[in-house]
Amino acid sequence: MKMLENGEVGIYAIEMLNRIPVKNWHFDNTKELCLNLNTFARKKREIIVSHAPILFCVLVAEFLYKISEASLQHHNRCKATADNFIELGDSIEDSIKEEEELRYFLT
Repeated sequence: MKMLENGEVGIYAIEMLNRIPVKNWHFDNTKELCLNLNTFARKKREIIVSHAPILFCVLVAEFLYKISEASLQHHNRCKATADNFIELGDSIEDSIKEEEELRYFLT
């Protein structure tokens, strides 16, 4: 989970997490994961360091929505964190003025 806090390798960490089947996810880690991701989302500078910040936000949201459906205990926490990342991805997209630059971040 510490890899998620580093903008340069965070995308690789979230890709690995997305490959974990929900049945194999250790739900005791969910609270810590959501807290770390919320803290990371507040450090926007770290996300911008990622080579694909919008993709990172989408992958985080996808993973959290996936595990939120399987955990009643952490359902709301996961959905709230995922919604934060969707909003962050939207704000990153809105802040990119040039179409060519946006195309770079989306591919």
